[in-house]
Formats: sequence, structure tokens, C-alpha cells
Amino acid sequence: AAVDGQVIQFRWHGTKIRLDFSFFAAAALLGLLGGTGGFLRMLAACTLHEAGHLAAMLLLRQRVRSITCYGVGICIRPASYGTYGQDVLVLLAGPLCNLFMGAGIWLTAGMTPFAMLHLGLGLFNLLPYAQLDGGAVLYALLLAGNVTPRTAEQVRSGLCLLLTVVLLCALGDGAYSGTGFGTSLEIVPIVGALAITAVAVTDVSSLIGMGRQALDSMDS
Repeated sequence: AAVDGQVIQFRWHGTKIRLDFSFFAAAALLGLLGGTGGFLRMLAACTLHEAGHLAAMLLLRQRVRSITCYGVGICIRPASYGTYGQDVLVLLAGPLCNLFMGAGIWLTAGMTPFAMLHLGLGLFNLLPYAQLDGGAVLYALLLAGNVTPRTAEQVRSGLCLLLTVVLLCALGDGAYSGTGFGTSLEIVPIVGALAITAVAVTDVSSLIGMGRQALDSMDS
């Protein structure tokens, strides 16, 4: 194993494993806020999510090149990408595992915290932000429709900005009303809060870059 700045990295059976400092910070924060039980539930939900991605990759005979653990999740990169359809299938496998598990728990035991966690994690990862599965799915679908990479990124960033405003309004309304959206929809303000964090972490740089490019084109 080697330490490079804030990253611990090593190889296991030809696959590069990278552990970012933010991963340990997020795990420690989650343990403080949710206790050991909350940490273990989140770990189980994330493990199921990543197992869905890995299972889809194995079915499509894709080899894993690297696995990176950082504060907002785990990124699995294949050694080579397949068709757009195959990539979308791999990307959707993780969130679908969480959604199916959450729905199963909901139907058998009610809307328990563990069911809410799975449903929230699944829906969160389907949001179209850059570092989430939903963002990669949207980008792949746009490219499959013969859209240029630049235009695809602009469409994705614009949609993220609009979605963030909607989620902020929904979250604010839920916080103001006290009881939120009711027992069956309490995952909505949770997903809203996570979406705000996601756009702040992953999309600020791309939005700033687009703004700079727009200013440069106006000056030229």
C-alpha cells in the first residue's frame, strides 16, 4: 500500500483500490451522528448498491480497473467501456438493487428506517448530478442520441440547476410544515438535502467552467 497525499492506494488481483481521506471523514461523521447501528445500516446499503454494479459488470464480462472510495460514495471504473446500452445497464444496476430492497422491506415490514435508507439511496443515485449514476446515465443517453459531449454536459448541468431549485423548495416546505410530507414520503426531504450536497460538491466546478467559457466567447 502507498499513501499519496490524502489517498491510500494499493492493488488487489490487478484492481487498483483507492481510499480517499474524505471517505474516512464521512464514515466518522456518520458514526457520530447515527451511532454504530446507523453506520452499519449505511454500510450494508452501500455494499448492496456496489454489488449490483459489480454483478452487472460480471454478467457483461467487464473487468474492474479501479475502485475509489471517497466522501460521497464509491466509484467503480471498468477496464474498458461497452456500448451505451451496456453502460446504462451497469449504472442502473446499483440504484435498482436499493430500490427493490427498500420496496421489499416496505411491503413486508412497513416504512422502517432501513427501508427509507435504501429508497433514499436509490433515488439519490438516480439524480442527474455529475458524480452520480443518474448523471452518467443521462450523459450516456444523450451521447447515444448523437449529441456532442459539450452539449450533453450543458444539458445535464442545466437540468441539475433546475432540479436543485425544485428540491430546495420541497425541502424548505417540508421543514416549515414540521411534519414534512407524511410517513410514506419522508425520503423526499432527505433526498433533497443530499442533492444539495451533491450539486455543491460535483457541479460547482463545471458550472463555473461553463460560465468562464461563456465570458470568454463574449470577449472574443
